[in-house]
Amino acid sequence: MSCKGGKRSDAFNHKCQPDAISESRFEHLYQHMRWQPVFATRVVRRAEQRGLIRNQAGVLLLTERGQQMARQSLLATTGADMTFVEGKR
Repeated sequence: MSCKGGKRSDAFNHKCQPDAISESRFEHLYQHMRWQPVFATRVVRRAEQRGLIRNQAGVLLLTERGQQMARQSLLATTGADMTFVEGKR
């Protein structure tokens, strides 16, 4: 997904941010979440199998299905309307 100014949108939470690529790397995931690398590998593999993410040269990208699930989860847990936050209104 592309953003204004040619920046790439690489993760739902860091969408269109300058740090999107580094924040979306596998290495950052397990360190940030404080998971063991083996566990993080299993989580990433399962998310790939379910079509929620894809791994592009070590950068974890949400698929359209993954973005939809993230939006639904945020709405269910916070009541946040992400379409407004994402500038779709």
